[in-house]
Amino acid sequence: MLLLEVQSLESGYKILKVLWGIDLYVKPKERVILLGVNGAGKTTLLKTIMGLLKIFNGKIYFEGKDITHLRTDKRVKLGIAYMSEIGIFPNLTVDENLELGAFFLDKKLTNQRKQQMYEYFQDLLKHKKALAGSLSGGQRKMLGIAKLLMSNPKLVVLDEPSNGLSPKFVKSIINILDDLQNKEQFSILIAEQNIAFLDFAQRGYVIDNGKVVVSGNLSDLKLNDIVRKAYFGIEN
Repeated sequence: MLLLEVQSLESGYKILKVLWGIDLYVKPKERVILLGVNGAGKTTLLKTIMGLLKIFNGKIYFEGKDITHLRTDKRVKLGIAYMSEIGIFPNLTVDENLELGAFFLDKKLTNQRKQQMYEYFQDLLKHKKALAGSLSGGQRKMLGIAKLLMSNPKLVVLDEPSNGLSPKFVKSIINILDDLQNKEQFSILIAEQNIAFLDFAQRGYVIDNGKVVVSGNLSDLKLNDIVRKAYFGIEN
């Protein structure tokens, strides 16, 4: 069974349609990347999957269940966790941010997950009472990921985690995600412009003007003329 399946999805903002017939799927424990320039529709797709935007047409299934019109909080409870480019609440402490990530868990489970996150991200433990906005850019990304994992999700949805980070820290984030996925066995759907994440993925989709223009496994993407030109600067 597929973990996530998107069929003929059309969505957007009020009467403005941004996505046009998107088909996409994610398998259990799989890593899938969405590539595309700013304005291509990547964020719109992620927000629609999370129930944050109106669906004009199409279907979304999670573990075979139709969640097309399910509220966002119910999608989170099913096991979908989303990190936007911001990802945290800067005016709350590190500890408070983590607790928000487990809003539907009881106190015992919340404390267990917090302890687990502080073991994964020991730098955050040193700043647990600090305001999230006072952290460095890299620390904020770590907090965003930790907050995301508090709910013990089956699918982790990330919107441009490389945004604002140095190449060195981008590599660190990739290593962190690799390690955490091996430990917690979740699937990853990640929207990115940074080609560094291409080797992290197993399959991918290239979105342009709200449509999937290329899809395939990692080797297929690297050989595709559109991807080679746009991301590697290689002309045939």
